[in-house]
Amino acid sequence: MVDNSPWLSLSEAAQLLGVHFTTLRRWTNAGLVEHIRTPGGKRKYTRKAIEEFLERHRSQVSNPLVLHQFTSKLVSKTREELRTSDIPDQAWYLQLSEAHRLQMRNSGNRLIALLFQYCARDANGDVFLKEGDRIAHEYGRFCFSVGMTLAECTRTFLFFRRSMLNSIHETGTLQGMADVDSHQLFQRMVYFLDEITVGMVSEYSNP
Repeated sequence: MVDNSPWLSLSEAAQLLGVHFTTLRRWTNAGLVEHIRTPGGKRKYTRKAIEEFLERHRSQVSNPLVLHQFTSKLVSKTREELRTSDIPDQAWYLQLSEAHRLQMRNSGNRLIALLFQYCARDANGDVFLKEGDRIAHEYGRFCFSVGMTLAECTRTFLFFRRSMLNSIHETGTLQGMADVDSHQLFQRMVYFLDEITVGMVSEYSNP
């Protein structure tokens, strides 16, 4: 849990941003987020630096609370659909180790967090899209390494994509938003997921 100290550790700052700490580390190395190094070599961030980063990438959506609600509903809805789908019965899935299945779940959760961050910003969201694309390429390499065919890899990712979009409608996520905002949010979700799908397929095809 992040405390009220003016200084944040790498993991605490990443928690506030809603991204994995390795993502924040890359952004820091690229000079996108201001920080200092302690004598022991650890990164430290001020709340002001994190707030300024968020301000530069802030949302223009009129009701950002809806996005938070969407994230939690999306995770539970996707898990529910996975349990009732035929994926757990597929031969390739049964051959995966528990570590591999955990890796797939973690990749999905990271993409959900990035989707949230990307959709919460009308401008300057490319940094989140690029990170999503990196994870998509990572997923493509993973599928290839465990012996999944391209068709199986694509079908699994499309299931993940479909679950997200279904959740928007079935949970009424966009209700309460202005029509313009809801349409804009939906289009950004579709664009993000389309780009991630292309990244995953291209990496599998060129391992």
